Amino acid sequence: MNNYYTFNNLIVTGMGWCLLRDCTANCASCLVPPFKNIIFHTGHSIGGCSCLIILPEEEIVVAVIVNVEKPSLTFPLTMKVGQIFASHINSAMSQFF
Repeated sequence: MNNYYTFNNLIVTGMGWCLLRDCTANCASCLVPPFKNIIFHTGHSIGGCSCLIILPEEEIVVAVIVNVEKPSLTFPLTMKVGQIFASHINSAMSQFF
């Protein structure tokens, strides 16, 4: 028996860890995933939310903790920070190679 379940490209494992594989945008208004694979975990409690994303191909890890009770805000914010770091790393690497 598997310890995970899948929904389209989303694999959810035990303890709330998720893996988005082969990410593509499927609508004009959704967050465009700029990364092929995203491993993430989110959480929230009274007074705060958190999100941790791991971007294996880019070798980037982003953790965000905010003191708001809207968990829907933390994942897009964390993804945006990952995009900013990836673009800066890519532009810096292009100067050297």
